[in-house]
Amino acid sequence: MSGDMEKVINHCKEHDYSYDEDFIAYVCYRVIHGINFLHEHKIVHRDIKSDNILYNYKGEIKIADLGAAVT
Repeated sequence: MSGDMEKVINHCKEHDYSYDEDFIAYVCYRVIHGINFLHEHKIVHRDIKSDNILYNYKGEIKIADLGAAVT
């Protein structure tokens, strides 16, 4: 993966930049889809935050750090 959403947020703040609604909607959709997948498998992440949402330049979004997850 190329980075996490925390880096994206900090980059936007530093450069007075914002992403368009389509990008934000895409990230939200993928995160919600991932959380739904975990819940369907009876896993609760318990630590969803921006630096646990990873991305790459192919457009893939992944949820990381399942260390606090419970089943």
